[in-house]
Amino acid sequence: MIRSIYTKIFVWFWLAMTGVTASVLVITLVTGAQPLGRRWMSRTLDFYARSAVDFYRQGGKPLLEEYLQDIEGSSGIRATLLDPQGVNILGREVPRGGADLLAQARKSGKSQFRIGARWTGASVVARPEGSFILVAQVNPLRGFFSGSQ
Repeated sequence: MIRSIYTKIFVWFWLAMTGVTASVLVITLVTGAQPLGRRWMSRTLDFYARSAVDFYRQGGKPLLEEYLQDIEGSSGIRATLLDPQGVNILGREVPRGGADLLAQARKSGKSQFRIGARWTGASVVARPEGSFILVAQVNPLRGFFSGSQ
């Protein structure tokens, strides 16, 4: 039997913490909630992908290049756009780790994302002439280490 009040408090604290952690895990699994990084990637990269396609369709390669340079400079998102035939429009390098996501996105017709030290995604944009795919890589820690932006 536990005699010290401090030991009792310690044991009850850890039992409560275990219960809270288990509850959060169960609620997350039951509701199908997505981690913040995955939600951010899906919404943000899909938005950037649609914008990149619009810039390309309205202004060609020069406007697309300017747009991709702008998002890289302001957000640290390195990206390239592939046309419906799979041609890399600007000839930019597909970000590291993006080739397998690109293959999955082509096969499924749906955007694909991977969250890790660097977040990588392949966003599919369906248009009447076919599907464009924006392959991008984000450094999520960029804001913490680059000073104020």
